[in-house]
Amino acid sequence: MTRLRGEACGKFILMGEHSVVHGGSAIGFPLRNKKLQVEIDPLIDGVFVNGEKQTHETREHLFELVKILNIPFPRGYGLKVDSEIPIGGGLGSSAALCCALLRATSELSGEDLAKQALMGEHYFHGKSSGVDPYTIALECPMEFQSQEQAYTPLSLEKFQSENLCIGLVDSGHRHITKDVVEAVSLCRENSASQFREIMAQLQSLETQAIVALEKSPEALGPLMNQAQNLLEKLGVSDDGIQDRIKRASRLGAMGAKLTGAGRGGYVICLLEKTQQKSFLEEFSNNNPFIFE
Repeated sequence: MTRLRGEACGKFILMGEHSVVHGGSAIGFPLRNKKLQVEIDPLIDGVFVNGEKQTHETREHLFELVKILNIPFPRGYGLKVDSEIPIGGGLGSSAALCCALLRATSELSGEDLAKQALMGEHYFHGKSSGVDPYTIALECPMEFQSQEQAYTPLSLEKFQSENLCIGLVDSGHRHITKDVVEAVSLCRENSASQFREIMAQLQSLETQAIVALEKSPEALGPLMNQAQNLLEKLGVSDDGIQDRIKRASRLGAMGAKLTGAGRGGYVICLLEKTQQKSFLEEFSNNNPFIFE
């Protein structure tokens, strides 16, 4: 009997969350050191996620996802998911699950993998922008344009040469991305002109961040802070996120903001590499890690 296995990494959004959902673009970075693995095996009795047997309802959701992804799931096989990517953390857990399942059961790769995984993302989020499955399927830093469903690979050579890194820290809360996206869309209905202005400003900051990555990465800090202020106006920040940002600022972070949908999840902080140790010590109880 054949055992099927697949793996995918996580991701985070540097700039452009929410504006990418409404026709703009976003900067996605793959988290190659955070993995989600799936195993499909006749010796597995049921569905397990990180060692815990799942309820009937969760199993039904997972098998509905399998149908949407057009995966020929073998009769009599069970499913095991082991993930280092927290659910509802803004780090791409659902897109990673879609990509890992497809890698276990098909020969899809690159853009074909991303396009198929996007179908699963729609199931999770209502209407996904596409940035998560593309960043994870291709495992490269990119600017993703949602309207065209197109991407441009980005070089991190300048960023890495400046001895900079990004610290990620858990806000302590989880979100359901679909609920947050729907709440933001409601803001659009209630105050269309203000919503358009915030989206335009978020998109402008994302464009400026592309230039900063190529020419002067230290300029990302103020851009991240400005983006966070706009995301607060949009109503997607919360006390946990604000606490992590304030503490990171006291450590000397050059910039900090939420990543992903918000209302929980992870916070990203622009740091000098010499600040890594103090960052990890300060947030030792909040699942911190470093991207460089």
